[in-house]
Amino acid sequence: ETVSGPRLILRLPREEDDLILLDLWSDPETMKYLQYMIPETNTFNRDFFALRRIRNVETRKLDQSLSLHAFLKPQNDNSTEVGKFVGMAGFRILDLPNKFAECGIIITKEFWGHGYGSEAIYLSLKLIFSKGIQKVGFHTTGPNVFMRSWLEKVAGLKEEDVEKEWITVYDKQIELWKYSFNDEHWFSYLKPKLEQRLDIQPNNS
Repeated sequence: ETVSGPRLILRLPREEDDLILLDLWSDPETMKYLQYMIPETNTFNRDFFALRRIRNVETRKLDQSLSLHAFLKPQNDNSTEVGKFVGMAGFRILDLPNKFAECGIIITKEFWGHGYGSEAIYLSLKLIFSKGIQKVGFHTTGPNVFMRSWLEKVAGLKEEDVEKEWITVYDKQIELWKYSFNDEHWFSYLKPKLEQRLDIQPNNS
């Protein structure tokens, strides 16, 4: 699947992306708020991301999750080449009977603070709700004030729970702040708000 916005194109992972992800996950600044994603062995290489990509294919076939890689759109509309890598976005279904999914993004530090995260979230949520999902959750760490601020001030959410999780790699405990909203909040509030912020022509999908 491929989705695109004003500046970004989100597409399925490819083999040539494995090294890009290795660089992304190896950057301590980009990953400083995402330490809970680091493998317990604290070792990952190209094979780790190749296996991750293969597993993503398997879970996608089962409609359990979808992982997409975000790139700048090509300057030439007729070009088949994408621009610079921006990050990752996607979702996984946590409760299919209740149509509940969890959404997340990782944006490289180079593109922080320029609205690319908002666009990646918008494109991901638009795709999620088009699949019949009725509720979406986000979680982030306590120190990630940027993401928490986005969820609270832009998305209009309030934290529902704060869980403590032990991170073996770093031998410390972190707080995971959890948020969620339903499809009514998406269609009536967040979707039109993001379309206005991102200068996207509204539609009914």
